[in-house]
Amino acid sequence: MKRAILVSVVALATSGCVSTQTVPIAPEHETRISTKSLGHAHFAKPDFTATTRANISFGLIGAAVATAEGNKISQENKVQDPAVMLSSELASALRDRYKISVGAPNSVEVNTDDIAQLKSQFTGADLLLTVRTVSWGFSYLNWSRYQVIYGAKVRLIDLRAGNILAEGFCWRGVPDDVGTAPTYDELLANGASLLKSGLQQAGAYCLQQFRTAVFRLE
Repeated sequence: MKRAILVSVVALATSGCVSTQTVPIAPEHETRISTKSLGHAHFAKPDFTATTRANISFGLIGAAVATAEGNKISQENKVQDPAVMLSSELASALRDRYKISVGAPNSVEVNTDDIAQLKSQFTGADLLLTVRTVSWGFSYLNWSRYQVIYGAKVRLIDLRAGNILAEGFCWRGVPDDVGTAPTYDELLANGASLLKSGLQQAGAYCLQQFRTAVFRLE
């Protein structure tokens, strides 16, 4: 029963995002974007979820507790959202591959998916790359071992034409087996170093997935 509740919580956290089909950039679009200007952005980080065997026992109330505990852990340990890294790294990769001009060195935070609004915000750009973290946190693999989870969505938008040229979704759990998974105390020890390391690994995995499956950069 508790395992079923856990599955439900994870499903709620990623609903509407895991169904995003990977739409790689088409060859004709590769020609279109060459020498264009690119803006790149990330969304504000969502709630960080700490799903433990204690809070998951209380169903939806437990889910709220998991969110509250997770946000506290994230804030106290200054846990960084991988979306910022993904946005900057992918923008650099697109610049190098397609000779695109990247307008700003740092990723800009946005709060809307609406292309018309984004166009008004990035008036000097022909294209816009956005990365959104849709789920992040950690959950238990068994009664004492935990897995860091991370999911992200990427889009490349043609602001002039008002359409999406490519998009994809990535999800990763670190580690992927119980044998190497840390305990709760181990995960959060030393300023949550293992938690941060897990997010970095998951972010690196998604970066590679986006590079190859969405933007054909390999």
